[in-house]
Amino acid sequence: MAETRLKIMLKRHEPTNDLQETLQMLGARLRSARKARKWTQADVASLLGVSIPTYYQLEQGKGTSALWLWVAAMRLLDLSI
Repeated sequence: MAETRLKIMLKRHEPTNDLQETLQMLGARLRSARKARKWTQADVASLLGVSIPTYYQLEQGKGTSALWLWVAAMRLLDLSI
């Protein structure tokens, strides 16, 4: 039973509306902090060790990135989580 629920949860690729709104808000905070430092997306991506498209997805609030990347980006830009 628990395995079935887990499989169903893993099949869901779309975040809930609340989660999507939160990710978009976090992405906007990342973008604002980056621009305040006059850094490019390439600068932040390089510091995080990820590609520019991967970092771009964070700023867009896409839920496809790993949690560690969200946390690392927030810490890099001195934002509270």
